[in-house]
Amino acid sequence: MERLGWRMDKCRKMKKVTIEELREGDEIIVASGSKLRYLKVLKNPTLSDKKGWKKGVDADGYFCWGTCSTDKYKNLLCSTTVREVTYKFRGYRANQAEYFKTFKESVYEEDSTKHNKRISIDLNYKDILLIKRCKQ
Repeated sequence: MERLGWRMDKCRKMKKVTIEELREGDEIIVASGSKLRYLKVLKNPTLSDKKGWKKGVDADGYFCWGTCSTDKYKNLLCSTTVREVTYKFRGYRANQAEYFKTFKESVYEEDSTKHNKRISIDLNYKDILLIKRCKQ
């Protein structure tokens, strides 16, 4: 029971933020497909010069496309852990040879000192959970 209380305290410290509130050194969690990514922000977010397109609803209740009223941000430079995994495959025929394929998969690693890959990720209109705020 004591361990469960520690987990609940950790969950209470998480906070949903927007891309404008992020700073260099923050540690965040972002959904990526059906998995979660643990990222460390390496650069402050900057505004993009380009305007995006957004689907909205007009006065009659119909969908319409128009330019976004809000500003978009450039891709954010973050660090994460990526490891290469090799899988062994074999065909369905008896005489078919085995072969290997290597894939790169993202790993949920909470320790930011073990991050080995720098990536640029688009966080516009995404749900972002702030885990650790950098100390400045």
